[in-house]
Amino acid sequence: TEPFEPSESSIARLSEMGFTRDHAIEALESTGTNRVEIAMEYALTHPPSSPATRERRRAAREERRLQRERLISSLVERSSNADRNATGRESSFVNDNSAPEPSSNTDEHTETNNDTQARNSIDNDVATSNAVADEKEKLQEEIKMEKEMAVNAKRYLDSIKESFTRISLNIIEGSSK
Repeated sequence: TEPFEPSESSIARLSEMGFTRDHAIEALESTGTNRVEIAMEYALTHPPSSPATRERRRAAREERRLQRERLISSLVERSSNADRNATGRESSFVNDNSAPEPSSNTDEHTETNNDTQARNSIDNDVATSNAVADEKEKLQEEIKMEKEMAVNAKRYLDSIKESFTRISLNIIEGSSK
């Protein structure tokens, strides 16, 4: 699964409240959400980390960012290579089909080998394209699952908030009698 990435707007909002940027990022990463209220509560109850811990976390974030960039560039490169190769192979088949009949068995054998190699190359390109599509589909499924988890977490927090409000009102009403 893709690690949580704090949004710049959440970091900015926490910074406006007086937290340092590092403390804001730590709070958002520790809670695993961009909800400012939750991160603010965490930041208020947990003092800022030591400089060594902040540096380790910063290095880990940078490494995750580089891994994502490498993965994306690799997927894009594979996809564009597969598209280029498939287009080139299709045009060579069109040209081969319009060629005159070979005059000898050696020419027939060479052309058959060339056709077989071209088909194998296309099969490899299709397999690469399928792998890229599968990886993209898997990433989209993970994003969908994370969104569903976020919605469920929000529902859970809302139910806790509702219960807390109801209990608080009961306490207040009970103490006023």
